[in-house]
Amino acid sequence: MGLIMPTERCSIDKTITGKAERMARDGYDGVHIYKHVGREGLQLRVQKNTAAWVVRYKDYTATIGYLFPERNERPIGGHKEALDIASDVKSVLIDQPERREEYILLRHRRVEDGKGGHRRLTHAEALSALRPNSNTWSLRECVEQMISDREKKDADEPLRPASVLEIRTAFKRPCMQRLMDKPASLVTRGEVETARDEVRKTVGASSAKKLVAWVRSVFGYMAKNHSGQSGITGQDPWWELLHAPYKLKERTRKPAISDIVKSLILAEEYLDKPLPGRTMDRPSVGAGVLSGLWWIVLTCQRSDAAMKLKTYNLVDDLKRGDGWKIASWEAEVMKAGQVQMLPIPPRAAAIVDSIRAKGKNAGAKQWAFPSDRDPDVNASRSGVYRILYRLAGRDALIQPKPDGHEPKLKRDGTPRKVLERTGRRDLLAESDVAWWSLHDVRRTLQEVLDNAGISGGASAVLAHEMKSDVNLTVTMTELERDEFMRQRVAKITNAAYGAAQYPKLKAEAMEIWTNALLDEYDCQKAAATEAIAA
Repeated sequence: MGLIMPTERCSIDKTITGKAERMARDGYDGVHIYKHVGREGLQLRVQKNTAAWVVRYKDYTATIGYLFPERNERPIGGHKEALDIASDVKSVLIDQPERREEYILLRHRRVEDGKGGHRRLTHAEALSALRPNSNTWSLRECVEQMISDREKKDADEPLRPASVLEIRTAFKRPCMQRLMDKPASLVTRGEVETARDEVRKTVGASSAKKLVAWVRSVFGYMAKNHSGQSGITGQDPWWELLHAPYKLKERTRKPAISDIVKSLILAEEYLDKPLPGRTMDRPSVGAGVLSGLWWIVLTCQRSDAAMKLKTYNLVDDLKRGDGWKIASWEAEVMKAGQVQMLPIPPRAAAIVDSIRAKGKNAGAKQWAFPSDRDPDVNASRSGVYRILYRLAGRDALIQPKPDGHEPKLKRDGTPRKVLERTGRRDLLAESDVAWWSLHDVRRTLQEVLDNAGISGGASAVLAHEMKSDVNLTVTMTELERDEFMRQRVAKITNAAYGAAQYPKLKAEAMEIWTNALLDEYDCQKAAATEAIAA
């Protein structure tokens, strides 16, 4: 059953728009809908600090513009203008509902009026702009087609999984969403540059450069291989002129081992309580992602690959024994495209296992670090990263709501009161810990091993090659799995001791590195216990 919202049927006029604007300006607590009785489908919805013009027809809903705030991408300041556009949008919902968003964007496009000013496109002009591209692919379809083509085994320009992830991340940026369902042939250079600048501002120069690179790649690929379906002919290759004029600063952060350990201990505190200022009275850190954070710090593997470790690729080291384990990653999950084998010292294996065992989906068959939400999905690097992000108070105080979000209501139809966060605290700074990211730990590893006199150890720990053709399915029977694991442990142990994997060097490096972390951890925990006792 759908949610009930306070609804007022009326003839929307200047009085109603004035009332709606005041409600939005004051931050209306809930959702109030004004339904226009003279033009079926037009609504003026007030929710918190927005007053949006909405058109509904059957199962389709389209936000055609905003009365408030005054400065927005789709301004419709009065009821007369809204009524005119609503009628046109409704005709599009009847004939071409899948193209409603593209049509609305066109109606808000400004062109010169011949009198020194500007005006919006008319209904006829917007339809004319739609028609030549009615059967061509959207930008989203172009991205997916390129990925699909280049993931095939016989592709002449194959994509590594890491590159596919990078592409999806680039095109999932919030500022790109208004372009994704638009015909790719209608996307302009200016629109991409605006998105690029927004990514530079909100994420960073490196991400902005990656967005530009992948936009150029997608459009170039379409022009070369799918010009008919995509509508991208290459006659005006504007994407080749795209540039990201940002100089990347060399990353030099090297968190001290003491700061890394302080952060881990701080995260442990919130396994059973919420972070300060949170509205929900539940733990803010899950054991599953915390074990992932420990794993990344101890192994110094790239975070995405580290979290994609399969259960059957973390095995006992039969040759070294005494609690040692070996972790193995297939080539397709490693950035360098090479299989990686890594010995895990007993102390490191033990602390990770102790935290993993507390996870909601501990013991999942496929992933060594399963998501707390779904055992069939691995914990993501972003989930692990958000531990640090939230400890530093970098997450948004008010989380943005997705389009179409409607608040929960009481039985009487009135909105439930939404609890507001009381604030954010930078708990890392309060503990005198400078901000650090998962990738920064790799530089600390290099420094520690250099100081220990085994400078080649870091390179050995971070990547080397071995051939592998494993393709395990989690649908095996228990007996089949037991037999597989028996053979798998022996195979990984033997492979890990091959010369190409530098087993002695890796083991020595890993023992030095993990002991440095765990010795510091024991020291800080002991100091904390003494402080409490005192």
